[in-house]
This record gives sequence, C-alpha cells and structure tokens, in this order.
Amino acid sequence: MFQNTCLLGVANLLTKLLSFVTLPLFTAWLAPDAFGTVDALVTTALLLLPLATLGAPETIFRFLAAGERPSGEVLFGALCLCLVGGSVTLFLLPLFGGLLGGYLLHLAGYVAASAARSLFVHILRAEGRYTALALQQIFCALLTVLLQITFLRAGLGVRGYLLGVICGDGGTALVLLLLLAGRLFRVKITPNRATLREMRRYALPLVPTAALWWLAAALDRYVLLHRHGAAAVGLLAAAAKLPTLLGLATAIFLEAWHFTAAKTEKEARDALFGRIFRLLLPFALLAATGLMLVGRPLFSLLFADDYGIAVVYLPYLVLAALFSALAQFLGSAYTANMRSTPALLTAALGVAVNFLLAFLLIPPLGVLGAALATLVAHAAFFLVRLLHVGRRFVRLRHALLLALSVSVLLAAAILAQQAPWQAVALALLAPLPFLPLLWQGIRFFLHRVGVFFLSFKKHQ
Repeated sequence: MFQNTCLLGVANLLTKLLSFVTLPLFTAWLAPDAFGTVDALVTTALLLLPLATLGAPETIFRFLAAGERPSGEVLFGALCLCLVGGSVTLFLLPLFGGLLGGYLLHLAGYVAASAARSLFVHILRAEGRYTALALQQIFCALLTVLLQITFLRAGLGVRGYLLGVICGDGGTALVLLLLLAGRLFRVKITPNRATLREMRRYALPLVPTAALWWLAAALDRYVLLHRHGAAAVGLLAAAAKLPTLLGLATAIFLEAWHFTAAKTEKEARDALFGRIFRLLLPFALLAATGLMLVGRPLFSLLFADDYGIAVVYLPYLVLAALFSALAQFLGSAYTANMRSTPALLTAALGVAVNFLLAFLLIPPLGVLGAALATLVAHAAFFLVRLLHVGRRFVRLRHALLLALSVSVLLAAAILAQQAPWQAVALALLAPLPFLPLLWQGIRFFLHRVGVFFLSFKKHQ
C-alpha cells in the first residue's frame, strides 16, 4: 500500500502542479462567467458519468481484485452495465439542452471519453499495475493541457477548454486499450446470470450515491447562477480549487488502500482499518491546517485579480474537504465488505442537509451561503458514517479530539475576515491534540521509507 501510494502520489503531484501552473493562463483567457460555464458543464458531466457506466468501473475493480469470479464473467457483467447505462444517458441527454445551450455535443463527448478511460483505469487498478496507472495519469494531464492551450489560443473559449479534456481522455483511453489488448483478447467473455445479478446488486446503489453528491454540488451552482449570476459560480469554482488538494491527496491514498483492503483477509481487515484511520486523522488535520494558513498567498499567486474576493470562502471549503476526505475513508469499509447500500443512505442524509441549507443560505448570502451549506452537509455526512461504521464494522476512537481541533479551525476561519494574523495563530493550535498520533505516524512512515529503499537496493 505504501509503495502504491508513493507511485500515485508522484503522478498526482506532477499533474496537479501542471494544473496549477496553467491556472493563471486559463483564468486570463476565460472570464469569471466563462469559467462558471465550464464549471457547470463539468459538474453536469460528473452526474452523467456514473449513470452512463451504471457503476461498471468501480464494480469491475471490486470483482476482479477480489478474484472470486472468472474474469470473463466479470467483463460480461461490466459490458451489460455500460450498455444499459449508455442507452439511458443518450435518452436523457436532450433534457440538458435548455440549460447548457450549444454545448450538448461537447457534454456527450466529455462523458463518453471519460467513461472509456475510467473503465480501463479500473482494470489496471484491479491487476495492481500501479506504475502503468501513474504513467497514464501523467500522459493524460500533459495531453489535455497542451490541447487546451492550443484550442484556447485559437480563440475557441469554453469549447476549446472542453475539447482539450475530450481529446485528452479519449487519447489516453486508446493508449490503455492497446496496453490491455493482449490480456483482454485472451479472456473468453462468458455470460453468467449469477455473476451479473451480484454485480448489478453491488453497482446500482453506486449510481444514486454519486448522483446525490452531484445534485448537492450542482444545486449550489444552479441557485447561485439563478440568484447571483455566472460570475458568482466562477468565484465558487475558484475558491474550491485549493481545497481539492486535500481531496486529491485522499483519493491517492484511497486508490492504494482499496486494493490492499480487497486483497486482505476479512479477519485481519478490521484491525488494519482501525490502524490506518488512526494514521490518517492527524495527517488530514495537519493538511487542512496548512491549506488554511497558505491559502491567501497562494490564491493571490494563482488567480487573476478579478477572483481575489473568493479567498474569503476558502477556509470553509477547506473544512468541508476535510470532512469529505474522512467520510470517504470510512466509506471504504462499505466497499471492502461489498455493502453499497449503506454508502447510499449515509450520502442521502448529507445531501438532504445540503439541499435544505442551499435554499436557506444562498439567496441572502451568495457564495458564502454555498460554502457554509457545503461545510455543514459534509460534516453531517462524516458524523453519520462515523457512528454507523463504528457500530457495525470497527470501533473508531479520537472523535472528541477531532471535534476539538475542528472547532479551533472553524473559529480561525470566522476570525480570518477581521483579524488575519490572530486567525493564523489560532489555526496553529488545531493540530496540538493530535501530536502523539502525529509522532507515531511520522515514525511509521520513516520506517516504511527505510524498508522501501532497502528492498529497492536489494533488487538493484
């Protein structure tokens, strides 16, 4: 798990650095209203993607990694899920024509290219080929950015930005198909009703789970768009960029953790889950504190002056990202035990909170209301999962310490608007309750690094 996390970490670091280096260019070429349009289109594509595949990528990973069913039966099940999901998506696509104007074909291409790449990426994950996984991510990021710059310089605007993503994902999917062709063509596709039924039972709750969080994010943006204009959506999208670093770090870790959890025997899995959670807590909190401290100078460095006001909303979105990251890790307990229904129900509660607060807070408060609604919804989502996972799967500790640290960060976020330096001093106190766990985690990682380099030296 440590080795895979390092590989994915390097790849994600390079791609994220590339993304942030080019961000000033994109925000210079795209005004806040155009950036808001791009964000709305991407958000819509994120809704349609799980529906278009019907949860096939995540399902194929879980079933191939477990190795309990023949590969031919799993591939047949995945193809059936994609066929049904793709047909439903094509039927629903015209409904978005009124909202997205002349970008309907671009939306369809975005979803198709992303779905193809996602399916091949999850097959690589199931096989444990994390070196290839890291390289394809770097290749896709480079190809996408080069194409986006080319199209934007040609004056294509929003369409150029989207075409860069479509061609980048599509080109990477083609490369992955060639890479996997030798193995896939040797597998005999075998229909099996029992396997298909089992995959369908696991996959179907994944679609509304993803759709619910899309609805929460989209609702914030659509209410903002209706009440405050596209520029407000662009400001929210800009404020959310830095907090995605925390989500990105969590996603890197979870990719490696899901593979390890799927390969670990059930008897040892719960103890390992509790241990990893104790390691994750202090580092996630430290990362959130760091983002809040460096957010303002980084924001002014990365974004054009028109976006400067969005830095006010950054601390609340960082806290929301912290709760989301911890909740996603708790959700891995459902994935490991093939329990997708509790994942759906816990997400539904968090989204219901977001819906209610979006209608209450966004009309009077604008972007600040959207940030606060997101924060409270993700906090509720994490709390429900913490209680359920702790009761049904493994006992989790340190909840009170986490509540204390988060309260300090929230106070610092509120204080930041009036007294920035006092807010910085207060935020520095947040990780203190976790210093013993942080020290244990540092010792653990130093030991893992030593083992990693010793094993590498022996192979040399």
